[in-house]
Amino acid sequence: MTPLTVLGGYLGAGKTTIINGLLASLAQQNDNPRIAVLVNDFGAINIDAKLIRKHRGRTMEMTSGCVCCNIQDDLGGALDILRGESFEQVLIETSGVAYPAKVADYAVTWPGYRRGGTLVVVDALNIDRHKDDKFVGPLIKEQIAEADLLLVTKLDQLDCNQVQKLWDSLPKRAVRVDHGYCNADILLASTSNSIDTSKGKTANDHSDQFRTLAYQSDRVLDHCRLEVFLDELPEPVVRAKGWIHDSEGRWWLQSVGDRWTLELASAVPAGTSLVFIALANTPSDRTIDATLAGLEQALHRL
Repeated sequence: MTPLTVLGGYLGAGKTTIINGLLASLAQQNDNPRIAVLVNDFGAINIDAKLIRKHRGRTMEMTSGCVCCNIQDDLGGALDILRGESFEQVLIETSGVAYPAKVADYAVTWPGYRRGGTLVVVDALNIDRHKDDKFVGPLIKEQIAEADLLLVTKLDQLDCNQVQKLWDSLPKRAVRVDHGYCNADILLASTSNSIDTSKGKTANDHSDQFRTLAYQSDRVLDHCRLEVFLDELPEPVVRAKGWIHDSEGRWWLQSVGDRWTLELASAVPAGTSLVFIALANTPSDRTIDATLAGLEQALHRL
């Protein structure tokens, strides 16, 4: 099944900039996942013209090999069309006044799709004002509360004390997004080869914000221990993906933020192969090496 990720957040938070950054990043890679981006309105999100190869009605072909499709009011129809196109990932950008988690719940009822995560963009500069607004405050709070992972923008416009105060107030795992750049492997749920585990961080990452841990084993893991392990993933781990062979079968693992799922999978290689993506320099964590070492030790005990 194709993983489906929903990207939401209030108006002006930076969703469009993140999408353009993702498409630009994929266009620079030699071996990138083929994804479809579903948006509410091409005109409204202003996709960078340099990234567009062809524009045909509701569909844009991108220089990265991806496509963008204008879903208008027919999300289900767009998903039906895409299902037979062999995409590795579908990314849905919701409108600023939508409830992203509800869009995700609806979308994954379509045959052929599985949940890839609900990501919500948070405007660090305006979040307090928005949350206190009597009209949009309830929407903002619910968007954040129901997200699997938060992408925080505009932190460069705050001082260090303001950043720490904001981070402490967020109820979810969060990723800092500077100038619209968010690593593709944070945004996408597909288990593609775009993760370069040999270097200890994700490929094409131009910062030291992300680190990865790759784990492979031929052992049959204990299912109960596995579930406890996934429930207790340390806070810096924001993504985990791959396949697992345990005492109850073979599974696809998808973890984003504080949500994880295991789905039965027959067509996967023997053994277990996982990649964990962690934040190396969040305001609340300064011991990423110790975190990853502890994670690896826990994996060996499964």
